[in-house]
Amino acid sequence: MDKQTVLLSNGTGIAYLERLGCGRRIVLLHGITDNALSYEPLFDSIASTAQVFALDFRGHGQSAKPETLYDTEAYADDVRHFIAEVAAGPVLLAALSGSIHPGQ
Repeated sequence: MDKQTVLLSNGTGIAYLERLGCGRRIVLLHGITDNALSYEPLFDSIASTAQVFALDFRGHGQSAKPETLYDTEAYADDVRHFIAEVAAGPVLLAALSGSIHPGQ
């Protein structure tokens, strides 16, 4: 499964996986030391009933690695922009481990 990339309007380059099924939109947020590929095994089963997106947080996987701004507010800003600009919210967020904080 190949990742796509998008330059969000906040200036952050985000890599993500996408499977366009039918139904609700689900955005999957990975754990703090991981990336979107951790969700790849679930994509086929989830995509049968939903549109699924899994992003790489800034500094993770294939997303941009800026020199600064690795705090909860920056991650949350990226998630908000991703939902508005790519997933075209509203969405159901599924978060793993420390990624729950940006998703709140």
